[in-house]
Amino acid sequence: MARCIPANVACFEESTSAAVALALSGRHAGWRHGIVSDPVRMHAWIEVDGQPVGEPPSTRRYTPLIRLP
Repeated sequence: MARCIPANVACFEESTSAAVALALSGRHAGWRHGIVSDPVRMHAWIEVDGQPVGEPPSTRRYTPLIRLP
């Protein structure tokens, strides 16, 4: 979905558009927005059955600040 938008996109936009596209097609995924320190970074991703989708293993280091649903 994010590739269809003629703008700069990052994890927030990609994960949000993927979650919306899944919801519109009747599928469900959890949306997460998290943080990791040293250095401080933020990241957004989607999860299915508690597993990040299309993410590297390093995503597990992020502590989710926002979980939908």
